[in-house]
Formats: sequence, C-alpha cells, structure tokens
Amino acid sequence: MRKLSSIIALTMLAATMAAGSAAAAKKKPKPKAKVTGPAAVKEMSKENAKALAEFQGAFKWGLSPDEVQKLLADQIRPGYDEKIAATKDTYTQDQIRKRYKDELKRLKDSYLKFDGNKTPWDVSIIDREFSHKNGESMLLWKKLDETRYYFFVDDKLWKIYIAFDAKKFGDKTFSDFRQIFEAQFGASTVVERTTASGKIVLDEFRWPPAGQSILRAVDMSRFHGNYCLSIGDKDVTTSIDARRKENNPDVKKGNTIVDSVTGKGGTSPGSDTDSNENVLDDIVGKKGP
Repeated sequence: MRKLSSIIALTMLAATMAAGSAAAAKKKPKPKAKVTGPAAVKEMSKENAKALAEFQGAFKWGLSPDEVQKLLADQIRPGYDEKIAATKDTYTQDQIRKRYKDELKRLKDSYLKFDGNKTPWDVSIIDREFSHKNGESMLLWKKLDETRYYFFVDDKLWKIYIAFDAKKFGDKTFSDFRQIFEAQFGASTVVERTTASGKIVLDEFRWPPAGQSILRAVDMSRFHGNYCLSIGDKDVTTSIDARRKENNPDVKKGNTIVDSVTGKGGTSPGSDTDSNENVLDDIVGKKGP
C-alpha cells in the first residue's frame, strides 16, 4: 500500500512539474527582430547626403510615370547613338534604331498598376515592396546585370529598387556589398527580421535619412541571386504602411524601414573598402538610377 502511495505521489509530482514547464514555455516571449548599432544618427552627413543625391540623379520624388520614362529614354539613347555613329551601313543603323524603339516599348509596356488583379510580382523579389488596392504602380527597366524597379503611389515616384546580379560581385558576400556602399554613403545599421518559424535572421542594412531620401540594402541572394539597393521618399516611407493596412487590411506586409525614419536605431561602424572601389565606381558611376 505504501509502495502504491509513493508511486501515486511521484506521478502527481511529475505531472505538476511538467505542467509548470509547459506554462513557462508558453509564457516565454518570442525572439524579436531588432536594429543593432550604437546611438541613433538622425541624418546622413552632408557629404554622404550629397553623394546619395548624385546617385539618385534626376529621378526626383513625385515624378509621373511618363516623366520617369522620358528620363530613362534619355539615358538609354546615347548608347544607341554611339553604335549608329560607329557604322556607315544604313541597314545596320536601321536595325540599331529598331532595337532602341523596341527597348522603349518594353519600358512603356512594363508599367503595371497593383489594382488587386494577380500579377507575376505577387511572389517575387519585390513582393515586400508594394501592395495592391493602394494606388500603387511600377515601371521596370532591365539592364544586363541589374533590374531597376520604379515604384509610384498615386502616379508619383516614391521609390527606386535596384536588384544587382550577385555574380557581379564575384565571391563577395552581402556584408561586402554593404561595405561597398558604406564607402560612398557612410555607416549603416543592421536590421534583423523574425521569420514565420520564429528564427531571427539578417534582413537588411539601413542608412539614416538624407534630406528627403532613405537608403537601404536588402539581401535577396539566397532565393533570387540578387543584392538589392532601395532609395525611397522619407515621407511616403513613414506613411505608406498605415495606408496599406487601411486600404488592403487582409494583406500583412511589414514596412521594415519606418523605424529608421522616425529615429529608432543607430549606425554600426564601417570598415576598410579598398578592395571594393572598382565595383563601387562601376555601380555608382556618374548617372543616377
């Protein structure tokens, strides 16, 4: 009888301990994504902000899709003019002119409104960069080793998203990619993201605001083979997430750069970038996005 009582007591004790452990497990908070770096920097330095403005070039916030198309056409044309001038064969010249017109047509035809109809971009490298039913649209320009996405809201340009082919950087990692741009735009901040499974992963690097513009770098190499750079309008960046939730509440897409605009987070130290200077010059050049 005593043996039975002891067994019952031990069983009850084990059950109590298991219940306590389960309760503790339930109360344990999930890991939270965070911004890491020293004290917050509210603005990019004047020198770095000037460099970013030069990189952005003539693509000012608020431009219409037609205005952006015209700027792109002006950037594309000199390359074709050089090829035409390099030959005296009229047939070859006509073919070059045709290719130029075809490229402009592809540019125009790429314009897309995110009005709720299914698009190829809903699950893609840019699926976190837009929302449906919110007056948003996009224009696409594809180059040899990069693709540039021009995002509009109410037909006004508010973001330029550049996807570079990671192969362009050889064996350089995303951290190397970060260093390339830190050499031009100053120190950035590490941003982490919590996945659906609760794992914290590196999401992107942010820079402090530069006047009316916000810069960030996004690692899309694992699934898409791209390192990405995004330049956005600061005011739209701070307001568009709330607008998306209001106009399209069923879709949950986080705006991962609002904190940097509102002053949360800081900067992390840069590092030696001498080995990346040639890549930087090739990317930034003298022309904007």
